[in-house]
Amino acid sequence: MNNLIHWWKLPLECPIKIDNLYTKNIIKSCSNNPYVKRRTLENIKYGIKNPRVKTVKKVLNSLNIKLKDIEDKITHIQTSNRLISIKFPIKESPLHVQILSHGIFDGSKEKNACIRYKVRHDIETKKMFKDLLIKTFGKNCYGHTDNCYFMFKSLSELLASHYEIREFKSKKAVLSKKLLVLSRNQSFRRAILKAAFIDEGYCKYAPHRGEKFRLTLVSGIKNEKLAKQLKYLTDLEGYRTSLYKARNNTEFTIPILTKSKKDFYNNIIKSLPKNHRKQIEAEKAVLTKTF
Repeated sequence: MNNLIHWWKLPLECPIKIDNLYTKNIIKSCSNNPYVKRRTLENIKYGIKNPRVKTVKKVLNSLNIKLKDIEDKITHIQTSNRLISIKFPIKESPLHVQILSHGIFDGSKEKNACIRYKVRHDIETKKMFKDLLIKTFGKNCYGHTDNCYFMFKSLSELLASHYEIREFKSKKAVLSKKLLVLSRNQSFRRAILKAAFIDEGYCKYAPHRGEKFRLTLVSGIKNEKLAKQLKYLTDLEGYRTSLYKARNNTEFTIPILTKSKKDFYNNIIKSLPKNHRKQIEAEKAVLTKTF
């Protein structure tokens, strides 16, 4: 299994910054190369702008240099006029998978665009997603509006391309074959389940209504194939769950059954921030020993 993300998975138009000494050596090698434009070399030499991925690939191919040979010479990528420090190759991470999953469940991504995560009133969840982005790619990797955090295009495209996610629309998005293979690993599997629960799950302790503790992984989603994939992941975890259909089989809910509520709490909910509303509701049930 390929567990590394390489620089050539970046969008072709993405500018990249290469170690200065190595850049000078490339320029020297290319000085008389008829396949490389003089203007391109001058732009690189004088730092007018960082070369784009497609330019670097063209230069390397003309010099018979393997793409892997410069991997550790790339120091930054440039996006939205920011330089983002980065080291290639990048190891696959559950953090990547959680970001992509949030994009599927409660976010969006148009073709050749940013992963956007829209949460209007849930401040704790917005902060949690921001912290997830920073932990993954650093403080320069994202932007935000009043109700939306987004990861810049080049990184969004990099992850989507590597993990083979081509559709983010809620009714059509599914976990790719690559993600399903990765989900055999517990940490990757739980990253998906965590994102699903945060974005689409239900967690309520309401003894005054005769409900001790209601808990669902997802509630009322309109994507049957995705629901079945999530049910498959809960089965891999060993959770007791079911898959309910409602509204003429157009909405799907996966409740966590009583025997598995405690395990789900320990494995998924406990990792949420202490001030997250779903963590607070679950904590009430723990303190009263209702599951």
